Amino acid sequence: MLVVASCAESTEDKIERAASVVTTRPDSALIELRSISYPDLKSAEMMARFALVKALANNRTGRSLVNDTLLPQAVNYYRRTDDTLRWTVASQLLASHYYALGRRDEANAQIDSALAMTESPEMQWDVHKGRLDLAFSEQDYATMLTDSDWLLNHTSRPEDRLRTSQIKMAAYYFMERTAEAAALGDSVVRSDFMPERYSDAWANFMNDYAHILEGAGRTHEALDIMRDIVANTTPDSKQEQVSRLLSCAQLYASAGDIAEAKRCMEQIDEDVVKAQPESYIMAAIIKSVILYKETGKIHVVEMYEVPKNVDMAMRRAWRDRETAIANVYELDRDKYMLVVGRQRMWIVILVLAVCMLAGVGVAVYIVRRRRQRLIEAEERVEALTEMLKTVERADTHSRDAVVKRLVLRQLGILKTFAGAPTSQNQDALRKISVIGHDEAKAGALVDWPHLFSMIDELYDGFHSRLLDRYPGLFNDRETEIIVLIKAGFSTKEIGVLTEQSSATIYVRKTAIRKKLGTEANGDFMARIEEDLAR
Repeated sequence: MLVVASCAESTEDKIERAASVVTTRPDSALIELRSISYPDLKSAEMMARFALVKALANNRTGRSLVNDTLLPQAVNYYRRTDDTLRWTVASQLLASHYYALGRRDEANAQIDSALAMTESPEMQWDVHKGRLDLAFSEQDYATMLTDSDWLLNHTSRPEDRLRTSQIKMAAYYFMERTAEAAALGDSVVRSDFMPERYSDAWANFMNDYAHILEGAGRTHEALDIMRDIVANTTPDSKQEQVSRLLSCAQLYASAGDIAEAKRCMEQIDEDVVKAQPESYIMAAIIKSVILYKETGKIHVVEMYEVPKNVDMAMRRAWRDRETAIANVYELDRDKYMLVVGRQRMWIVILVLAVCMLAGVGVAVYIVRRRRQRLIEAEERVEALTEMLKTVERADTHSRDAVVKRLVLRQLGILKTFAGAPTSQNQDALRKISVIGHDEAKAGALVDWPHLFSMIDELYDGFHSRLLDRYPGLFNDRETEIIVLIKAGFSTKEIGVLTEQSSATIYVRKTAIRKKLGTEANGDFMARIEEDLAR
């Protein structure tokens, strides 16, 4: 069980591994997080960490944060624990969650709360920049203006000022404040942070600036800029090339130069356009405008074909989305079944482990029991052998020897040695059997009434005086032990005669001392002799 448990990876390890790759490989982080079930999140800290890493992975892969419903718990946890950095990140992600649900006011309130709690200028910059990007993707133009103004007032880096100005210019344009957008573009062109001419950053900004100028009625200026871009810069991709040609066609059409607009449209790769719905619709509109300018008519086929194709594309996308959702549900179901199967497997493992432990316990008990019986049998053999030697060596008139001789004659020899019929035991049996031929009473190893009578005769009525002096104080076993000690028997010999282990004899001696009130290692026989002498 320890080996299996050590091989099983903990939920904390999975979350930490996902956190370590979320910035570089967010897809890998999501795959790692999908192996975690909500019941595995045993603590508030684990729940918060899981929610934060999952939201970061979704955000970096462009996925919606609609389903990140654990984010409020993460925000509350990091606020309680004063983890400002993670709380700030979680707050921005929660704002994205609110934006995805269409709750803009709550999203902005969450960001404002994060800004109020953040004192670090670097963190405040990150929060404003994060909300600016979020507002841009959600077309929240008022918020874009607010955050872009703050960022422009708190940075001197050329690339940051350029990007922020470009976003602010777009906000003005989409709010139909084209004059302000054009004025801002003019100031950027004259600024010291304007990129080097014909660089990628320059072409990107100037492309947007041209559209701003066209919206402000400065079409010819816009057209001059687009000609310059197309003639002197190389687009990064086919999609970028299509975007520039569409912009040129639009500007030429607006300027009334239909021939040049048609020439731009003829250079466009139709396959690339059809792969991009936005470019496809824009191209159809420009074609319709050109045709109308030339013939005064609207191209009916184009009017029906484009919406139909777009509708088909949307339907395909919708079906793909439904299929993806169904696949997610299926994966979730499979994951649930895997979790249930894993839990069942652990239950089986635990049951088998318990059965194995129980079996081992029973086996150990049986082995120890047999070993104990063997030890006790050997002790009995040793004790009886010593008793025999004592009797053979002792003076025939010694009281102790007389008692031991009589006891040996009373013993049920066959009963004592039946449990261990070794050659040594058989030899001892032959020696003891010549001592006498009397048998003990049926079912007992020693005829205790007869033995007590002998003790009284040999030791001045010791047994009777013991019972008179301590009426009811000692039980039968304790009385037997006291009498045998008086007769000179050792602990092992007493164990043989009473059919108990030596350890049990020691326990009973301790009980006798407690009843007499003697010390733990005191001589209770001396106390008894003293009491009987009174």
